[in-house]
Amino acid sequence: MPNPLTSPDVSIISEMITPALFIVASGSLLGAALARLARIVDYFRKLSGAEDAASDQNMAILQLVEKRADLAEATVAMVCFAIMAFVLTCFLIAVDRWLNHTIYLAPVAFAIIGVLLLLVASVLMVVECRMGQRQLRSEIAGLRSRHA
Repeated sequence: MPNPLTSPDVSIISEMITPALFIVASGSLLGAALARLARIVDYFRKLSGAEDAASDQNMAILQLVEKRADLAEATVAMVCFAIMAFVLTCFLIAVDRWLNHTIYLAPVAFAIIGVLLLLVASVLMVVECRMGQRQLRSEIAGLRSRHA
């Protein structure tokens, strides 16, 4: 009697596990990027509603906030594209099996593309975090100078 754990049906599911784990990791990064974007939007709304919103200092801060929002949005886009690449990888694994491994490089290529997109998204997120840290330090310095 054949072992059901070594059947081709089980092995194809096993092959699809790795891209599925990448999808889970991508979802975690997506959640973090969306949370940062939401904070940036909230900060912008608070700052633009202030009485002195048109001051030179606030305009400089708004310019920085705009750049941070652009980076956060680009991060979200890259992660979404990575998720699409990983979903397509899973699909192509099944299609490759169905076609007797005639397109075996396609799932590999899309997995590599997905990983590269995650790498770019991670770099963008680090850049945005560093901009946020610089903004915070600048605002703290401004408060200290006003109260000194």
